[in-house]
Amino acid sequence: REDIIYEDFEGQTLDKWAIEGEAFSGAPKPNYHHQPLQNHQGKGLADSFFNNGTKASAQDSDSPTGKMASQPFTIQRSMIKFLIGGGKHVGQTCLNLVIDGKVVQTATGKNSERLNWEIFDVSRYMGKTARIEVVDSHSGGWGHIMVDQIVFTDKRILEAEQIPFDEKRDYGSMALALVDEGGDDTFASADTKLPDEVFTHQRYSSGRSFDDDEKLIGSVGKKFMLRPGEETTVSYILTWYFPNFYHRGLNMGRSYEKRFGSAQDVTAHIAANFDRLA
Repeated sequence: REDIIYEDFEGQTLDKWAIEGEAFSGAPKPNYHHQPLQNHQGKGLADSFFNNGTKASAQDSDSPTGKMASQPFTIQRSMIKFLIGGGKHVGQTCLNLVIDGKVVQTATGKNSERLNWEIFDVSRYMGKTARIEVVDSHSGGWGHIMVDQIVFTDKRILEAEQIPFDEKRDYGSMALALVDEGGDDTFASADTKLPDEVFTHQRYSSGRSFDDDEKLIGSVGKKFMLRPGEETTVSYILTWYFPNFYHRGLNMGRSYEKRFGSAQDVTAHIAANFDRLA
């Protein structure tokens, strides 16, 4: 079934909502936040950060409180999807789903000016009458809430599916390398008993391809013979490359992404300069 866009906040007023207090007065538009807003859709959103850009309003931006209440509606889809950001104060800066006068589901921001997708599974309430409340009853730090793009849907689409692959928090790579020549690299299945069997059980060559859902263990090693009393040193390099670093909802990045493009690049650099860096 097609999605029902219940509210996108692209109109000029909040006339469809019952407004209490001061926090949600005015048009549905972004206010003057201290940090850039991220991930809201279009131009409008519900925003209780009470700042009109003047110095006088800056100090008390989180002070005003209030509530927005939707008109009653019938639940016709199995999920309600929406974007939410702002303060993480349970019961105080939140979006609530209200049925029969009771809050049955709730969500808060993450103390971030980035709006993230949240989903309420409302399949058990199909056919019931409900209301949505957007609440700001907190006047301290992060005492504001932002909401956008409220959609009734049967499709579970999470935030992770909306973010480009190379911008996800866990995007990156790791590498384990043997510095010395004459090494050996293999793969083994994930049910291998560690550590003894990793070098002998179900070994595969490193050039083989595998499906995404196969769990594998990689190993690198070197064979050598020692007489009694002899010793040797085998040098390994463990590297990682995770360029996306988020702070307060912003992708600040990492400085090393300007020099390297993967963990393999980092490994090659260290190997080429191993004597100097070791």
